[in-house]
Amino acid sequence: MTKRTAIVLFLTTCIILAAGIYFYRASRQPQRSQIGTAGPPPDLMSLLPNNAPAVFYVDAAALRGAPFVSQAIAMAPAVQQDADYRLFVAQTGFDYTKDLDHVAGAVWPGGRIPQFVAIAEGRFDQHRIEAYARSRGSASLSGTTTVYTVKLQNSGNTLEMAFLSPTRLALAQRMGLASILNPQVSQPDPQMAGHLRGVAGSALFAVARAAELRKATAQATSGAAQLNQILAQVEFLSFVAQPKGENLDLALEADCATAADSLRLSTLLEGLRWMGRAALADRATRRRMGEGYALSADSLLRAAVVTHQLRSTAIHLVLTPEMLQAAMRKPATARQ
Repeated sequence: MTKRTAIVLFLTTCIILAAGIYFYRASRQPQRSQIGTAGPPPDLMSLLPNNAPAVFYVDAAALRGAPFVSQAIAMAPAVQQDADYRLFVAQTGFDYTKDLDHVAGAVWPGGRIPQFVAIAEGRFDQHRIEAYARSRGSASLSGTTTVYTVKLQNSGNTLEMAFLSPTRLALAQRMGLASILNPQVSQPDPQMAGHLRGVAGSALFAVARAAELRKATAQATSGAAQLNQILAQVEFLSFVAQPKGENLDLALEADCATAADSLRLSTLLEGLRWMGRAALADRATRRRMGEGYALSADSLLRAAVVTHQLRSTAIHLVLTPEMLQAAMRKPATARQ
């Protein structure tokens, strides 16, 4: 072996080792989120339990002032509201579309009805809300805080509520409010905290451990073996919504166990996107769906962008006023 050949082999080996170390470290360490706006979690989230598998936050005041959301609310057809909510509004005067500013929540999915705790911040008529709660259930003391247990007639569920302050109302379903009123001192999950910091500057965001969501949706995806095999390698899911000018940016990110798993997921999603567009190009499909629905679906698939970066795969979608108008337009009657 010549001296020149030995040097080339040595340099090649060094490059391969360096690349291997880089990709190994990149696959093992947290990476910057592809979606949303980074920032510290809002103060409201510090009141939530640290052990929740899924958390969310909504800056309702920011969304309410966004042009796209305002237009969507104005254009949306009237929806038959839940009977329990109609009674609540009638007796308390609270209207979430006007009076709610922020809400943070923690969810334990699974079962027909998930467990959750949430803290709403806004303008409340405390006297009327407490009168409603007393008329619909019972009251008890947790320390110096009055906790109301309310039976919902329509769903049969039981809801606990308590005022933390005149502007903050805590709620819980299928679990008590002890995790908020008497929190246990514990360290936050570092992985969950890292994902939250990556998106917590967004107007709406949610982060969840994927394993808990898979358990809750196992029956719905039982027939998709390939999809389940890929999704089994997803560790975290993050969702964000952020107003930008006249538009609304949506994004969903999956953080996978390895870069190879992320690449497989991005390839699958891109393939499904093109298959969907191909199906919508078929005249028979468009007739069955109705031209209006078909055009709206095709515009969404066309606008969706799948990105891949090391261990994460994300889907980005920018909703525009034109898309909103097309979606709200009365579709032509579908043909059989």
